[in-house]
Amino acid sequence: MAGFNSIPNVLIVGDPRLGQFESIVRTVRQSVGDQSLRRVDDCTQLQSVTGEADRPPDLIIVLQVWPDQYSVADANQLISQFPLARLLCCCGPWCDSDGRTRSIWPLAVRVHPASFAARFAHELALIAGFPREAHRRTAASSKIAGHAGKAGQPLPLTASRSEIFEFDFDRQPTPFSMELIVAILSPDWRWCEMLAAALGQCGADITSDTVSAGVDVILFDIDPWNPDRASQFAIIRQRHPHATLIACCGFPRADLETEMRKSGADNVWFKLESLESLADQMIAAVERT
Repeated sequence: MAGFNSIPNVLIVGDPRLGQFESIVRTVRQSVGDQSLRRVDDCTQLQSVTGEADRPPDLIIVLQVWPDQYSVADANQLISQFPLARLLCCCGPWCDSDGRTRSIWPLAVRVHPASFAARFAHELALIAGFPREAHRRTAASSKIAGHAGKAGQPLPLTASRSEIFEFDFDRQPTPFSMELIVAILSPDWRWCEMLAAALGQCGADITSDTVSAGVDVILFDIDPWNPDRASQFAIIRQRHPHATLIACCGFPRADLETEMRKSGADNVWFKLESLESLADQMIAAVERT
């Protein structure tokens, strides 16, 4: 494994163009550089990696575009060939149900593209073997710079859903260094209560008032996205032209994110990302205004 002062070797398996994974590759390249990044089209080319003179990969990222793109034999070969490497399988939107209907990849390694940056940062910190706060100071990508605290222990391949949840979300957002008035708009009142409690602990002033001026951040739940929600979204954007408007969605897709931004969203937040990432988005967006 990579040491404290070394850059980890990363191997990407799959064609990033097929599933619009270009942003994933860009995030990896910005963090480790071209010299530490290799890519093969599929698992049949893994033997060429073993035959290379330099050290084996520290982290393997599999890009899965459709269900059954890789077989159980492919997964087992990869895991047995590189037993010391950390492993992530980044699954595209066509694979959303794979965690329930298939068991080719362990749940512990399955990552949605919208959650990739946070998990990738955590894995890099584990590989480096030092606190995530130190990694925060050295990471090239701003998306990877959102972690604080200790890296903790690696997530085993056999981890349960509760262990996976703790691994990804056991981080409290840092208290805000500025006063923020935040409006949370959603038909899901339980979701509103959860966000209000968490962001309130960070120092935000929570409101549901979307008429008065002075709101700094608006969290708009776009689910389910339909003409009525689109109309409400447009009204909110027009009413608060200077506020940071964040579209919150449960099933992010590249085309949906593009539509949200064209409709006036400053950012798009995946609901299954950590609250820490939401808080970071809010602060970064407000600081840019």
